[in-house]
Amino acid sequence: MRPRWPLAWMLSIIGLGLGSGHSNSLAQTAIANQPVASSAISIKDQEAPVCPADFQALVGLMMPDLPSYANRVSTRSRLANSPIGTYVLIAGRPDFRPLTLGPGEWQPTTEEADEVQQVFLTTLERQYTAGKPFRLQQYHWLFFTRRDRVWYLSMMFSRTRIESDRNRPPTPPRDSSDGVLAQAIRLWLRDCYYGALR
Repeated sequence: MRPRWPLAWMLSIIGLGLGSGHSNSLAQTAIANQPVASSAISIKDQEAPVCPADFQALVGLMMPDLPSYANRVSTRSRLANSPIGTYVLIAGRPDFRPLTLGPGEWQPTTEEADEVQQVFLTTLERQYTAGKPFRLQQYHWLFFTRRDRVWYLSMMFSRTRIESDRNRPPTPPRDSSDGVLAQAIRLWLRDCYYGALR
């Protein structure tokens, strides 16, 4: 079961006034918050994309590769900046049901339906602090947009729970759009569309 996300907090972060008839689409908000240069992939010279056009099929293909991609990103980051080692052990449990926001569930228009998708997923991670390992469960909420037949990760929010401390609730949601897992997803998408998956 995915953790509950505080409604007021998420609405203020994303900037959506869904209950008040806000006119901006989620796609516009997502694209505005994600620099195109950081994840732009061009496949105009390809006759057909290598990756599945179907979003759920794409995520299903990505899940087994996420731990290795994330661990490579984490290793590079750790060597450059941080002595703390965190390793993704498993990524899974994708949930494609849209988050309920307010009295009704957000339903994209026909034009938006193929342009914006959201998915929840969970990662199990091992972190070493002072030489001692402990496990973390991370809950992620991801927003993807599609332009020119290519899926992009636009925004991502995460919550953390220490596996051994079941009595403590997960941390408040944080913007993890530039975190290790987000970088790993963008690298995977790049490799997928260029046919360079290992």
